[in-house]
Amino acid sequence: MSFVAIEAQAQEKIEKKASDRWDVNFTTVQVEPSYEGGEAALALFIHNNVVLPDSTTGVNEEMMISMDIDVEGKPVDITFLTKSAPEIEKAVKTVLETTVWNPATVNGIKIRKQYFLTFTLTK
Repeated sequence: MSFVAIEAQAQEKIEKKASDRWDVNFTTVQVEPSYEGGEAALALFIHNNVVLPDSTTGVNEEMMISMDIDVEGKPVDITFLTKSAPEIEKAVKTVLETTVWNPATVNGIKIRKQYFLTFTLTK
């Protein structure tokens, strides 16, 4: 193996370790995570895409959710802070997992950040 190949391999390991360090949950950020179009667009997306079972007719619930937006803009570790029927939580979680966000940044570097979401779900 040549010196150049060894150096390239070492640089790759350094970059991998650096990227792993940024996949932690920061509490202080310069730019918060955001949904493309803002919270109104997110509420509309949830309203249009959550399919609730017929057994949930008459539902009018305030949903409070905690989730992390990872460095790729994907919601992970979705936790319901207000408990609902399991079928409602599953429907909302399934829709949230399809969303793509602009991740939070510190000094221009994308980071994982906790995000709280509150909305009212009605049927």
